[in-house]
Amino acid sequence: MARKNDSEEVLIDDAEGDSAEVRVYELAFHLEPELSESDAKRAYEGLREVISGKGTVIAEGTPEKTQLAYTISRSENSGRRDFDTSYFAWIAYEADGAGHAAVSDA
Repeated sequence: MARKNDSEEVLIDDAEGDSAEVRVYELAFHLEPELSESDAKRAYEGLREVISGKGTVIAEGTPEKTQLAYTISRSENSGRRDFDTSYFAWIAYEADGAGHAAVSDA
């Protein structure tokens, strides 16, 4: 959003909104399929702890191994890796702007 300030235009990022206002956010993510089920659960729990420390978890879907709709390729130093499956999880949470920013930075 742009606002005029005398002779110059000032751009203001309202994406975060009022940092004191509590909003609902949803974080959905994939984890590597080579992880063991316990390692995927441990990674999920670590992220959930970060979110719980900055807001309130209101709904969640624990990691489940799923077939991807298409192959995802990732370049690495050792070459290209292709993924046809992954662990998928999601967490819906309430947080203020500062809490959401902390989750995004984690």
